Amino acid sequence: PAPKRRLIPEDLYRFVTVSDPQISPDGEVVAFVRTHIDPESKEPRSRIWMAPAAGGEPVPFTQGPKNDTSPRWSPDGRTLAFVSDRGGDRQIWLIDRHGGEARQLTQMRHGAGDPVWSPDGRYIAFTSAVGPEDRRELLTRAKTEADKKAEEKKAKDEARTFTIMRWRSDAAGIRPERWQQIWVVPVPRHGEPMPKPVQVTWGNYDHGGATWSPDGRYIAFGANRTEDESLRLRDIFITPVPGEDSPAARASVAPPEPGAAEPGEEEAKALAEQLRKAAEEAEAAFRPRNVTGGIGAFRAARFSPDGKTLAVIGHQNEYQNATLPRIYLYPVEGGEPRILDHRDLEIGNSVGADVRPAGPGVEVTWSPDGDRICVPVVRRGACAVYAFPVSGDPPQLLVGGEREIYGGTFDRSGRRLAFAAGSISEIGDIYVHDLTAGEERRLTAVNAALFAEIEWPEVEELNFKARDGWDLHGWVMKPVGFEEGKKYPLVLEIHGGPHTCYGHAFYQEMQLLAAAGYGVLFINPRGSTGYGQAFVDAVRGDYGNRDYHDLMDAVDHALTF
Repeated sequence: PAPKRRLIPEDLYRFVTVSDPQISPDGEVVAFVRTHIDPESKEPRSRIWMAPAAGGEPVPFTQGPKNDTSPRWSPDGRTLAFVSDRGGDRQIWLIDRHGGEARQLTQMRHGAGDPVWSPDGRYIAFTSAVGPEDRRELLTRAKTEADKKAEEKKAKDEARTFTIMRWRSDAAGIRPERWQQIWVVPVPRHGEPMPKPVQVTWGNYDHGGATWSPDGRYIAFGANRTEDESLRLRDIFITPVPGEDSPAARASVAPPEPGAAEPGEEEAKALAEQLRKAAEEAEAAFRPRNVTGGIGAFRAARFSPDGKTLAVIGHQNEYQNATLPRIYLYPVEGGEPRILDHRDLEIGNSVGADVRPAGPGVEVTWSPDGDRICVPVVRRGACAVYAFPVSGDPPQLLVGGEREIYGGTFDRSGRRLAFAAGSISEIGDIYVHDLTAGEERRLTAVNAALFAEIEWPEVEELNFKARDGWDLHGWVMKPVGFEEGKKYPLVLEIHGGPHTCYGHAFYQEMQLLAAAGYGVLFINPRGSTGYGQAFVDAVRGDYGNRDYHDLMDAVDHALTF
């Protein structure tokens, strides 16, 4: 065999990531997103792949020129909805389970994403942005090149005034004056034209996280509908799905059919006025019911199988930004919630990584009998999947290990979990776990050939005491080729947040330092997540003091090796 070499920065271009595993309702097939770096453009390219849950060779399922993401199975498992930019902007497309030509479902002016099927498979909810500058009749018409150039010129030439704190982000740039709204669109049969979408949410607020009630009559969603979006508040709301004769339905039009003639000037003006009035009426009539009460930060709402209870992940700011999320069970008809309270477990995934792609995480899921709720949980740097009994009994570990499970879905029976997981030494792959048999199967090994070329560092876990007796936890990554008794330079990595954590996840930055001959020390000082509420709250009002001493104590401990 060829001698192994050390990792170099250029290897980043060869890394492959997998994410967003979606197991089919019958548990037979897993759709997932596979992302690589295009060798010419050096830009990421994503495709949807399929893998048999019983094992077998994964195969590419979509072939878009750029990015196909967000695969979502129809309830009957016959159709896959996904998001693609193959036509320019990101839109929602449909494709049969066994392949064939994809069909475009939406043609929203500012793109579309986050598809969610209704329980009967007749509709899909999605998100698309709406701004005050939009003419109503253009929302279902794709942007022309002239439209895009006009927007670019306006952004370049005109000064803008911002009245919000979060006016810019590193990824998206300057924020346009638009808000994400939830829409619903019927699913057409083969050969039918693109249908008319109906706007469900209204107002100058971002809405997202749509979920359907079991009877398909209501949608629950998350939003901060206060007048100050800088407040870290987010509530869960419930609203009826608009009917065919509602003002919301009258405030939209179907996308124009290919080759259709543009309406005349007078006809266009009349249509615009009609849509404007209907939109005003729809916005005035939009009165969603606030389920969570306006005092906390909530997300991931899910209706129980019988539709009587809404499970919500979040908190009521008891410890301000240091509050760990819990499971709240709200009666759908109204009333006080019941809380599944286990303060030593953090619900969600706060483990940091620098290669793993962003994704929806492990989906919050009710068991089919409604007796328990399955969620991701972070503990001591690992992200696992737990089941929380609705009775309030102690939670049960379903799938764990020294790794980060960063995405996953259950099949219809609740017996199979498809998930994506990585570790300190692996970027991530797709797995299936049979909960009945207790068996796990690995479906992909996307970086196996590359990783076989490389000599990887040894990593040692650390458990030690702080100067005041608190228990601390972390890791040291030894230099590649480490020799006992020889001195090496040491780099102390410090995570931000502070309410996040290092853990069993791949960091290219640390691996490169180890390959260059450095030792790398990374720990979770007080304020980090994954060690209980008292630990994460220990630095609130005292930032840069106890956490600093924890880091220095870690250095002293590492130097005793």
